[in-house]
Amino acid sequence: MASAAEKEFRFLEFETHGRTRILYLNAPPVNGINLEIVEELGRAVSSLGHDRSEVRCLILTSRLTDVFSAGADLRMIRQYMEGPDLVGRMLHFNRRLQEVIQAVAALPFPVLAAINGHALGGGLELALGCDFRFMSEGRGRLGLPEVRVGLLPGAGGTQRLSRLVGATRAKDLIFTGNLLDPASALAIGLVDRVVPASSLLEESLRYASAFQSCAAEAVAVVKDCIRRGMDSSLEEGLALEMAGLEALLGTRDAREGVAAFLEKRPPVFTGS
Repeated sequence: MASAAEKEFRFLEFETHGRTRILYLNAPPVNGINLEIVEELGRAVSSLGHDRSEVRCLILTSRLTDVFSAGADLRMIRQYMEGPDLVGRMLHFNRRLQEVIQAVAALPFPVLAAINGHALGGGLELALGCDFRFMSEGRGRLGLPEVRVGLLPGAGGTQRLSRLVGATRAKDLIFTGNLLDPASALAIGLVDRVVPASSLLEESLRYASAFQSCAAEAVAVVKDCIRRGMDSSLEEGLALEMAGLEALLGTRDAREGVAAFLEKRPPVFTGS
């Protein structure tokens, strides 16, 4: 059941499956990303972040057939080009998209992109901000084709793609603007699983169910250590681990986890 706040969105829809939330993009015909959608995503992510005691995983997907998101809304870009202050308006849009994708990446629980079709430009950048990417078999393609129109993938594409698949592969994909089919994306690690389209959501929910019984605070701390450690030296990363361990040692869940292991019973975590 969606909350009252969740019902306020025009381009987003929510579903709840236990402690897993599904967030659907629903902006026909291709989930083109404009400033209004970015702001809705920002509000949704902020709301989910404040609901961490009830959420163990977020699945981000699309209501549309054969398309996750085709990237920036070209109608918006054309409107900007025909109006005043093109550079200022485009930079504002891009900055907000960067900020929202950063907020997705920083959520204190796992985020899984269930990519049910084309994910191009900003659509792929949104998926890159997630912890995991599952993709459906079929005609869907992934890519960052911005150089073909004289631009660059500026919502994290140059940074997250290179961290995920390596600098050389990222350069190849971005310089050429080539699009990858699901099998090719899987082969280079751009997506984690490729499944039949009919079972994409089912497989995503099954995977998300593994997080339901985990200690939420421990998952949040581990995710933060890995995310921040990617931009740190080894020494700084080890310091992050020590700080995280110190924080977790004082939690009820840590005491419960140890007690349950010694007593040979399932732990009952409370998130505290």
